[in-house]
Amino acid sequence: MYLVLWRVFMIIAMVCDFLGEENNGTTIFCYNLIEWLTRHGHSVNIICPDKDKSDINSCFIVPQKKHLTSIEKRFANQGLVFAKPKRSVIRKAVLGTDGVLIITPFSLGKYVTKYALEHHIPVMATFQCQADSLIRPIRIGSKDKYKKKIYKQFYEQVYKYCQAIHFPSAFLCRDFEKYIGYTPHYIISSGISSDFSKKVSCHRPVDSNFRIIYIARLSKHKNHKVLINAVNMSKYKNRIQLIFAGDGDYKSSIERDACGLINQPIIRTYSRPELLEVIATCDLYVHAANEETEGIACLEAATCGLVPIINDSPNSAAPAYAIDEKNLFNYNDAADLAEKIDYWLDHPKERNERSLEYLDFTKKYSLAESMSAMEKMFKLVIYKQ
Repeated sequence: MYLVLWRVFMIIAMVCDFLGEENNGTTIFCYNLIEWLTRHGHSVNIICPDKDKSDINSCFIVPQKKHLTSIEKRFANQGLVFAKPKRSVIRKAVLGTDGVLIITPFSLGKYVTKYALEHHIPVMATFQCQADSLIRPIRIGSKDKYKKKIYKQFYEQVYKYCQAIHFPSAFLCRDFEKYIGYTPHYIISSGISSDFSKKVSCHRPVDSNFRIIYIARLSKHKNHKVLINAVNMSKYKNRIQLIFAGDGDYKSSIERDACGLINQPIIRTYSRPELLEVIATCDLYVHAANEETEGIACLEAATCGLVPIINDSPNSAAPAYAIDEKNLFNYNDAADLAEKIDYWLDHPKERNERSLEYLDFTKKYSLAESMSAMEKMFKLVIYKQ
């Protein structure tokens, strides 16, 4: 029998190539984890290139990287920035910590991984860089080869040396291990904030429209077009109001695709309180993304009582959230999506029953459950129990 002795408090160095604002899943995950750990008495040293955070004692600022690798350039095209390692800063941030968490497997993460190993500090990482977003322009026959190359590079730079790797979904874990082999993985959702819950009453618009919301970045791979086409095929097309909650550089293209709709979609960003109010006025949620590392927005909408209809994409984690086939539509099949929309709008009683099922289904994805599991992962690695 082994006696488990865990020190109450830990000091974790979190390595973030790009932290920035809370407008993407990875950044939101980082802020949630930092908040959870500090609230539970732990310390987090954040290594990042965000100059606006230089007045925060726990932030150690490194320069932004100017000369990028080919893979980094592909991510940079999606609006991301990268950090340049600076040994003096990394020494101050890492020495004396109990463990290191690498958020992304690029130059900064690679350098800190090597530095931590030299000083016998446990290294952990989170994996949220799906290769599919980098290889979209590549012809189909070559995709597997390039995907393996990208994942192999990530592995050799960081993940090979990790004692624990966090994946936000089983799908993403399988995708990585298909090319790399088994890893010391922990599958832990990013978690649903307690802000998301079903509202008993709300102020619905006075019209008789059905309101369908999709929460996603306005980009091509989020695939708003299939939902637009489905609405045009629906028998309720005169009464459907689409709401696209998000921002991105694909807005004008979405507006062009939607010009034939009887009711033009509402396309805008919302603060969290505004989004919660809007969700409460809606009848259905559609998750149309072709690629998704987790798809937490789908779970958040379901936690608010909306029944989701999810694109059954082979490159997405979201299909795992379908309770049965009525919550899935065939991959990129607008006609099948139209049928599913019509079914759920035709059956309000069954829709309400399914909504209640989802309230129970999503409990295991709560933010508290997820962050507690991350904290436990740190302790298991650091104290080797």
